[in-house]
Amino acid sequence: MSVNITPHTYQIDDIEFSHQGANLTASTDFEFLQGDFDFDIANFTVDAGKKGSFKLGGLSVTSTFATIDDVMVIDQSDGLLKNIAFNAQDQGLSYEANDISTTSSVSFVDQKLSINADFTVNSVTVNNPDANYTLKDSVIEFSLDDIDQQAYLELEQISRQLNPEPQQMTEVLMALVSAGGKGNISKFNFNINDVQFDSSAQFSLAPYQGTAITDELNQHVAQNLQLKSQLNLSNNYGQIFAQFKPMIEHFIQSGYAAVDSEGNVSSKLSFENGQLTANDTAISM
Repeated sequence: MSVNITPHTYQIDDIEFSHQGANLTASTDFEFLQGDFDFDIANFTVDAGKKGSFKLGGLSVTSTFATIDDVMVIDQSDGLLKNIAFNAQDQGLSYEANDISTTSSVSFVDQKLSINADFTVNSVTVNNPDANYTLKDSVIEFSLDDIDQQAYLELEQISRQLNPEPQQMTEVLMALVSAGGKGNISKFNFNINDVQFDSSAQFSLAPYQGTAITDELNQHVAQNLQLKSQLNLSNNYGQIFAQFKPMIEHFIQSGYAAVDSEGNVSSKLSFENGQLTANDTAISM
């Protein structure tokens, strides 16, 4: 199946809408148990003159789906947005992001599932009367493993309902927490106004044997959630963001962070047995 939308421009009052066309292609087997679809749109703009303008350019999405226990699941998806921008001349505001990409995959093995996802942004610029920001080379890479398959499929079903019952949602979330799981954030990096921030983390939660959301569950999470994280900040943070310098210096003086010979700041966070530490120094909670 293929659907093509031809370019078109139309006007509503003093606002002009324009798009340069879009395409949707989909294929599936006879029983609709698995298939794929592709969607792309060249450009879409909204122009209200000095009041503001919006542009979305070069959006494409490619996905494959499969049916598991009568639930349709997107098991592989890739997306790319070349550009998105907003400009309000009369307020002195402008926002623009370039080359936003996402990749995600879901795999099912032995009634457990794993999720892998990457999210990258080449650049973001924010300009306003108070300050200007430039965000570059943003990357998030993470994975979740040992997630209960049945609870995940039930969550997929409920999330597609217009008005899901709160009790249903509570029961599904309870099932997910009860099964436990683990995750890994291999990268959470970005550069803002030439200040570099890098981090990574690993976490896990043991299965919960209780049957209700009570103080017992809260205690279980506090005692069985394990987290380890590494945080790194480049040495020019104080020159670029002077307002945060006293706070970071306080962390260093308190032993929560360390400074190397070049002035770069780092900290190792850990949460284990209900105790949060930074660089092996306990943090009161």
